[in-house]
Amino acid sequence: MADSSSSFDSWTQWAVNPLATSLARPRIVEDARLEECADLALLHDAAFPIGWSADDLAGLVDDQNVTTRVLRPLSWFGRGPIEGFIMVRLAGDEGEVLTFAVSHRARGRGHGTRLLDDALMALRQQGVQAVFLEVAESNAAALTLYRRRGFTEVGERPAYAARADGGKERALVMRREYR
Repeated sequence: MADSSSSFDSWTQWAVNPLATSLARPRIVEDARLEECADLALLHDAAFPIGWSADDLAGLVDDQNVTTRVLRPLSWFGRGPIEGFIMVRLAGDEGEVLTFAVSHRARGRGHGTRLLDDALMALRQQGVQAVFLEVAESNAAALTLYRRRGFTEVGERPAYAARADGGKERALVMRREYR
């Protein structure tokens, strides 16, 4: 017997109660705006032991070589709060992931994958031949995502990434080639 539910039924459920579950709410990825840098700083601070200030982030958002993309839910009431963001820099034919954060409550739902894919596509469209990033060795979820997206380990930075206890840990340098 065929499943009696349809996409119309799913849409109707969302339309009646768009706040029922965050999984049911559609998300959009769009460019960050300067006035959102305080929100980006709060999200960054929650994701990393040492956050970046709103002013630091504003300088990057305003940089023509940096692309900053945000992910947020949509509802009948408009755009919701930022649930994740990624900043990438273009330098010649190379790109670099500067920072990447997804709110704790939005993790594990594919939002990070969507943000990373969007940023990699933007870099590729600008002629990038390789993308670099640095990631704390203990960040298993990020390492899994990066490896799934074709990044390989090409080096390390000892005592580079800050830990919550104030210490430092090794960061892995990863690269994805497009050649």
